[in-house]
Amino acid sequence: MVLELVAGRLIAPHSGSSLYTWTSIIGVIMGGMSIGNVLGGRVADRWQPQATLGWIFLAGAAICLLTLGSNSFIAGYRPFKRLDWPAQILFSVAVIFGPAAIALGSIFPVAAKMALEHSLRAGATLGSFYAWGVVGSLLGTFLTGFLLVQLLGCQGVMLAVVTTLALTGLAMFCLLPGKAPTLDTGPVAPAASHATGMEGYLRPGLYAWRYTPCLVTFFAGLCLMTVEILAGRLLYRQAGSSLYTWTSVIGVVLAGVSAGNFLGGRMADRRRPHRYLGWLFLSASAACLIALFLNA
Repeated sequence: MVLELVAGRLIAPHSGSSLYTWTSIIGVIMGGMSIGNVLGGRVADRWQPQATLGWIFLAGAAICLLTLGSNSFIAGYRPFKRLDWPAQILFSVAVIFGPAAIALGSIFPVAAKMALEHSLRAGATLGSFYAWGVVGSLLGTFLTGFLLVQLLGCQGVMLAVVTTLALTGLAMFCLLPGKAPTLDTGPVAPAASHATGMEGYLRPGLYAWRYTPCLVTFFAGLCLMTVEILAGRLLYRQAGSSLYTWTSVIGVVLAGVSAGNFLGGRMADRRRPHRYLGWLFLSASAACLIALFLNA
């Protein structure tokens, strides 16, 4: 989230700070995170997390450092100047920040596998895991938007991110056991042994389809990011469209996601998903409708 907020300031001199800019930034960051999640999941299944996390953090630090050079190159040479203005912004953001988002997104599946290997309660473990991740994003959002940019400047904040990632990567080598990466041929996680046991009580049809969880996550994420983008427009009349506005919007959305991850993890351990997933979507729909009335 620090990367996402700093991105708006770094590209503002050559791409402006419009809705196109923030849509491109949020979209590219989320797209890169999605690709990183897929790649990180493959790494987590192939090698032990303890042997790979340090290298992933160091790679993320190096790629984030390269964003400063990429930004200077795009600003100086304008390689996409023949495209329409929205396309110029999108491709510029993709070149500058896409690789960093992919690198950072690959961390989460590897860390999630490591967390599951030490727990028999998959729902609570994953809920707490993602909640803590969002809490970190929340802290980064508010610190960056309200404090760090004013104190360090955009390049200073990016260098702080690079330093933090590098130190975390080095700490992984010191604190986690493990030598060179080796293929993981053992069981994936304790949760995997419980997954087969769930087949007995899952409803036939849609709930038993292997891609149903992916579709649920897809639609939830689609709605979440749509609300985040619309929030900036809905609040424009009374709050403007400044860095403070977007910091507040992103921070509040992340805080809600963190609380939802925590509560959802507890629900997943206590009740069968097919009994309440529909109610969760209906509750979210009602909450969005209430938001429109509150903003009117």
